[in-house]
Formats: sequence, structure tokens, C-alpha cells
Amino acid sequence: MGCAEHLRLAEQAADRCVTLVKDTKHNLPIDPAKQHRARLVYIQSTPTSKAYKGDPVKDVVIEELERAEFAVEVAPNFHDLEVEKGPSPANMMTMMECGRMDEFRAKYDVVFLVINVKGYAQENNVRLRWSCNHSSELPWYATEVPTIGISLNYTNHLIDVPQVRTFINAYGPTRASIRAAIEKVCGRSAFTGTASDTVFCGKWDTRL
Repeated sequence: MGCAEHLRLAEQAADRCVTLVKDTKHNLPIDPAKQHRARLVYIQSTPTSKAYKGDPVKDVVIEELERAEFAVEVAPNFHDLEVEKGPSPANMMTMMECGRMDEFRAKYDVVFLVINVKGYAQENNVRLRWSCNHSSELPWYATEVPTIGISLNYTNHLIDVPQVRTFINAYGPTRASIRAAIEKVCGRSAFTGTASDTVFCGKWDTRL
């Protein structure tokens, strides 16, 4: 495990499997030279332990976006704020702040909504979970700035974010899958994965 041959095969599998589910607003490809300023909204599973110190996959996403030459600003996450600043009602207020839409449009060229929500045989379905109620993470920005949704686990998250017009299933929270998805977003390689109709969850609005 972890030898050069296995890593090569993992990269090959990721390149072949990453799937463009939809791009109805024709946001792709994203050119970092022209759409350089990126906001990362990273949605993760709710921590289950007081030992939580952060999600290492988020660090990989940031590294890979920067490798692709995006200037990345990371949106706040309630769980991380509670760890970094200590439990405080101020953290909830921080999460609810959206600011002015015109200022948001002037500040960012693209938003990456990366979803890494996972389960462990505890429930029959796994829905997208924002880090707190009324969070600025919710995709109000999808109509303001080109927004690219990328799922690193489940394939049916469109039921919770149908307003995101460009959506990709990467199938795994590995560096190979994350890198392949970003490379394809930038038009540096083609999407060759395929998806069944189940990704649309039987809803008309998920197809828009």
C-alpha cells in the first residue's frame, strides 16, 4: 500500500471517474488566470468528539486549489471557530454575516462549495449538514458568483443544493480525487465519468 504503482493507479482511477453531473450555467472551465480570487466553502460532517481539531481534508483542498493557482479565502466554519476562539455566541454571529452582495461580487471571481459529509451505517440517508443554523455557508452566493459544487463522498447532495448550477461528484476525499476534480474544473483534462439519474434524486429542480 502507498507504493508508487498504487499511487499511479489511484490517480488514474480518479481521472477516469470524476463526473460532471451538470453545468447548466456554462461556468466551466474556470481559468485561474482570469478568475483568480476564490472563496472556499467547505462543508464537513458534524464533529463527534471534543478532540476535534479540524478536518485535514480541508487543508488538502486548499493546497490543491492553490496548486492550481487560485488565491483562496476560506469561509468560516462554526466548528473550527469554536476550537480556535473558544465557545462563544460571537461565533454564531460570525457565521450569520453575509455582507453586501455587491461587495461579495467585487471580491470573488468563483466560489468552490466542497462537500465532505460522510456517515458510518448510522442512518438510512445522509443529508448535507451546515455547521450551524442560518449559516452564511448556505449557497445564497450561487446566483451572485459562479459557484462550483464538488462532493467528495455521497453522490446525492443536489437534493440539498439544487440552486448550484455546476456540480461535480469526485467520489472520494483523497488528494488524487481532489486534484483530478480541480484539474477538470480548470479545463486541463476532460470529464470522462458518468452518472445515473439517481444523482438528481427524482426532483425537477436538481436538474436546473
